[in-house]
Amino acid sequence: MCVTYCHRWQVLYWNHEDCSSQICPLVNGPHGRCNDCRHRQGEICRLTNAPLPESGGCCHGNVALAQGLRVVTRMMLEPLGVGAGETVAEVLERWGAPYEVNGRGQVVVDPDELGIPTVYGLGAEAVGEEAFPWPEMLW
Repeated sequence: MCVTYCHRWQVLYWNHEDCSSQICPLVNGPHGRCNDCRHRQGEICRLTNAPLPESGGCCHGNVALAQGLRVVTRMMLEPLGVGAGETVAEVLERWGAPYEVNGRGQVVVDPDELGIPTVYGLGAEAVGEEAFPWPEMLW
């Protein structure tokens, strides 16, 4: 799953590309430090299940996690690109993201069913398989 929910800005984005400074002002830092983050569990981030960064912190430090179904708006889809005549459901289908339509006819997603990036802010191609300690992952 490659569409990801940004818990800080409540938008959906494609986690194979680096985050854009046009969409997120935190791309270039400064980032919160991991040592006092609520997501830290030993040397692992509970949000990503990945090892903590070697230095500094990350863009999701101490952010409250969204839980449960989220109504998707066109504004939430801006990082994915929304065509003039495209509906919310069409955009999610184009990106292969799981969604439902609730009883009110609203398109909703569950952040827990979407992809989780290895490192928030960096696309999957930027991290590289060799650089990531796969055997140490907590599953």
